[in-house]
Amino acid sequence: MNCSDWNPIPRLWDGETVICVASGPSITDEDRETILDTRRKVIVVNRMWYSFRFADLLYAADGRWWKSSEAPQVGEFPGLRVTGSRDVAGSHRVSIRHRQIYDDPAFISNGTNSGFQAMCLAVHLGASRVCLVGYTMGLGQGGEVHSHEDHVGLHNPGKSDFGRWLAAFAHAAPVLKAMGIQVVNCSPSALTCFERRPLAECIP
Repeated sequence: MNCSDWNPIPRLWDGETVICVASGPSITDEDRETILDTRRKVIVVNRMWYSFRFADLLYAADGRWWKSSEAPQVGEFPGLRVTGSRDVAGSHRVSIRHRQIYDDPAFISNGTNSGFQAMCLAVHLGASRVCLVGYTMGLGQGGEVHSHEDHVGLHNPGKSDFGRWLAAFAHAAPVLKAMGIQVVNCSPSALTCFERRPLAECIP
């Protein structure tokens, strides 16, 4: 099965609340239980599919990740598989641009990280509310970068990455608000440009 282009990105989830799950260490057991019990749409980023195999969509921009041992093999993840790479069989490809525009469904803005891109993807898919979980934007209490083991043979972020990521979210926040998109940060993090509320309060 070949990779198919999503251009424009289809509004599959018009008006939905979408939970985007990144791999930061701030995700809690309570978050995990809430997500497991939810009927809301769920996007997981990279290796987080291990914990949420029922998720509706797995997003990973990097073609190298899809070729690694962390990616799902045939039949392991039944949801949609979306990437920025041209050579990921059985996936949908989106165009990623460095332009900071959020209302053009022909592409998603880069933000230099897959979590940011997943948020933009949720918006193009039609989300009216996006709940961010595990978007820590910093190290955990023990200095850990992820809620899972570090990647092997792939880039693991460090302090120099977090500043760029925070700047991208800060640019996007007022634009998304003006578009009528509610973005809520549901995890403890350095991300202060969005409303902060516990996940359970955002998905009644």
